[in-house]
Amino acid sequence: MVMVKVLLTILAWLARFFAWSFAVATLLGVFWMLLMRLQRGDRHPTMMSNGLTDAWGLTYAGRGGAILALLELVLLVGALWASGVRSLAYRSIGHLILILWAGLWTANAFYVFGDGSFGLIYLLPFFFLCACVRAALDLSRPSPPVAA
Repeated sequence: MVMVKVLLTILAWLARFFAWSFAVATLLGVFWMLLMRLQRGDRHPTMMSNGLTDAWGLTYAGRGGAILALLELVLLVGALWASGVRSLAYRSIGHLILILWAGLWTANAFYVFGDGSFGLIYLLPFFFLCACVRAALDLSRPSPPVAA
């Protein structure tokens, strides 16, 4: 029984770690796309298949692409912050945004690489699941009391 509890604790820690890692890595990726967009002004897709299929919501071109990248950055940083605060309402909103973000990446992987030609369709569902598990774990714990 103790071994099961230790194993579940380790799995919960790993789910939180991978969810945070995914959020931070994609945040840095979008930030890089924003810098590239501002520097050169080209079209920058995060996922592309033979130049024919671009990822929806993750391709940045023109002024609209720069605005989209900036909005995604602000939203993701806010969601990461909100997912760790005391307020259950803010945590719920933060986790919802992080789950939707992981879902956007996962759906785009299946849209762009639906034939399995690239390993993202096998990897991104794992990160989506980790985001869901992290949310379930964090939202099931009670809010700590506010210090007076």
